[in-house]
Amino acid sequence: MLFRRRYTSSKKVLHLCVIMGVIVSLKIYFKNTRVEPHYKVPKAKHDQQSELKKWDNFTVEDRIMNKLCYIDLNIEKWAPDKHIKFCSSPGADGMLTNNNWETEFQDILFNTLFKLVPDAAFLDIGGLLGVYTLSAATLGRQVFTFEPFWTFDYIKTSVVKNNLKDRVSLYKMALLDEVRCAVLSKPNAPPDFGRMIIKDSFSDCDRSPQRVQVATLDQLLPTFRRLGIKKAIIKIDIEGSEPKAMLGGSKLLEEIDVPFVQMEFDKVKEQLFMGSGTDKKSAEKFMEMMKNLQYVVGPMSSDWNRTILDWNDVGRWPNDVLWYKKQRTIA
Repeated sequence: MLFRRRYTSSKKVLHLCVIMGVIVSLKIYFKNTRVEPHYKVPKAKHDQQSELKKWDNFTVEDRIMNKLCYIDLNIEKWAPDKHIKFCSSPGADGMLTNNNWETEFQDILFNTLFKLVPDAAFLDIGGLLGVYTLSAATLGRQVFTFEPFWTFDYIKTSVVKNNLKDRVSLYKMALLDEVRCAVLSKPNAPPDFGRMIIKDSFSDCDRSPQRVQVATLDQLLPTFRRLGIKKAIIKIDIEGSEPKAMLGGSKLLEEIDVPFVQMEFDKVKEQLFMGSGTDKKSAEKFMEMMKNLQYVVGPMSSDWNRTILDWNDVGRWPNDVLWYKKQRTIA
């Protein structure tokens, strides 16, 4: 009987050893054979120290250059002695009014704000087809343009056609609050031109054919330091990603004087009052950051510095706003 008990106990120990050996072997196997994702997020420390690589391939498509770069962009109000040939996509026809769009905003930006800060660089975040980029560069500003959408090729071609490569730095990237995987996606509505949105939180992102390169605004700091850029004006219109993009530039906003930020605000309002999850939290953090940085807000109109919008009534803010530092109260 004693022998049988000892034999049974030894057998159990042997079984346990075998099971443990199998578990260890499986762990080693899966560790050595796991599939690496196609998209690797760069290390944050490296991102902050190295310059953000701008687009350097200016080879253009004959299809765009020869057939679609025929519009004389209307910039008479702010650059009457200049001429720009604008490369427009057929899908943008409905947006153009008198060979441009958002001319009322551009008039304020180029005729008023640019003159208040004559030495500021210009950041065009959400360049689309590049009407802001082309005007700012033609006026002699150093321009940094971000556009992950296919319209990037039209901006690039317009820059080449108008000999503005020395003034425009192009980035075929989306901007978020950190470098991570994201894709371009069509919204449910409206399906009109220029309404592509960024999605950055779903499964299989790294394998999606719509994956885009992502950067943060703070990654521009090494370039700004090298070029000696101390001031910048921002125009941002990126279909609801504005809060995350601005949060990704918190260090830039502290180090660089950014007296004006022109922003499409309607989707930020939606996130604040009807949003959920990370979108709502990002919108709330963005509002808190801008308040802490002592920005005030006005409508993107000729009354921008005479109508200060109420922080306690954000739901009534217009769809396009101008953030500005308190000392910029003269027109």
